[in-house]
Amino acid sequence: MERKSANESMTRITSSPSPGVPTVVGGTTKLEHSFADVVIVGGGVAGLCTACALAELGMRVLLVEKKDRLAPNSSSKNEGWWHAGTQHGYGIDDPEEAVRVAKRCLYGTKWLMGMVPFAVEEVDQPAFALLNDEDGAERAESRWTAAGVPFVRSKPSALRALAPTLRTWPGPVYRVEDRTIDNTVLFRWLGTRIRALGGTIMTASDIQFLGAESAVISNTDGDFLVRPNCFVHAAGISTGDLLKKLFDFDLGVRTWQSHLLMTKRLFPPTVLVLDTGGATVVHHDRVSLTGVNGEASQVSPFTGEELPGARDALTSALTNLVGSPHLGRFEVVACAKADRGGDGKRRSVEAVWGEVDATNHFYLLPGKMTEAPFAAHGLAGELHRRYRDEEVSLRPCDKFSEDEQLAAS
Repeated sequence: MERKSANESMTRITSSPSPGVPTVVGGTTKLEHSFADVVIVGGGVAGLCTACALAELGMRVLLVEKKDRLAPNSSSKNEGWWHAGTQHGYGIDDPEEAVRVAKRCLYGTKWLMGMVPFAVEEVDQPAFALLNDEDGAERAESRWTAAGVPFVRSKPSALRALAPTLRTWPGPVYRVEDRTIDNTVLFRWLGTRIRALGGTIMTASDIQFLGAESAVISNTDGDFLVRPNCFVHAAGISTGDLLKKLFDFDLGVRTWQSHLLMTKRLFPPTVLVLDTGGATVVHHDRVSLTGVNGEASQVSPFTGEELPGARDALTSALTNLVGSPHLGRFEVVACAKADRGGDGKRRSVEAVWGEVDATNHFYLLPGKMTEAPFAAHGLAGELHRRYRDEEVSLRPCDKFSEDEQLAAS
């Protein structure tokens, strides 16, 4: 891989001239240091997965997170539902997109089980997917089969045997492989892995860009001017605003707010009603988190305040599942997710990544947390091809592709 020299990669801002090759920016003397090939902005699941993949390839990565802890926003403020393609394979209207997203979720599930299986909770409890009526069965089963989503048709009585408080369900019931995970275990593992591979993580750090090629990172340890090969923007909701400010590039990022009802544990298994308005109930030890399929509203900005009608939608969906639940103490939690564009009517859950107009600035929006490994690995492959390791021989198709690009230019 082509790497910038020590005098091109990082600058430590000092109050007086220091040995080395000084560069003066804004009247401040800076000392050059070798540091990073790639700077990743955002320490949520997208940034962490990308940093880990690039570090596995031997790239020197620097991950910058504004808050004092990793995954402070959307990545931690969700239900911890690691999808196996069940919901999106059925719920997305466009069948090709539904199968595509389901396959990406399956990719993420296989990666998780292979790399961080100890992040999975409730390993001894099954998960069930429910449909309102038989009309949806053919759609669900044909799409799941096309995507390779694992499922087994079950009987409502089998579900009630494990969860007697549920009302008798009138529609199809399936055993599925969706998982509940402890996000904090996943994020801890990713951070540990990044550092073990020589990467650097800076939390409680601000980043200020000085054009397209460099930026100043500031924290309690000082100020650093970085000049990496490229930047990756994986800061979720704020990614669009940053790229608009830097390059007048409209990524079309939208913010969607949904809600979770947090209660004492309601019953043992995970239960997912897949039709719009249905309750999805996952568990973490003694706590249940209930969401509502399709309950998402576009907001700007996201304030974290509960939206009108959210509580009624949550309790109505749960009542349809269990009758009249005795919730006891409960709390409504607001969640925010980012997507790109879409048709203006619904939230897209499809991961997107790419480059901003040949600037060496890349962006990544994971769609769903479960898609983050797929998206991160896709972007890592793209950056590998852009910044190759000179010790590794090219394949004939690589050379052919480079010749074609050269001829086209």
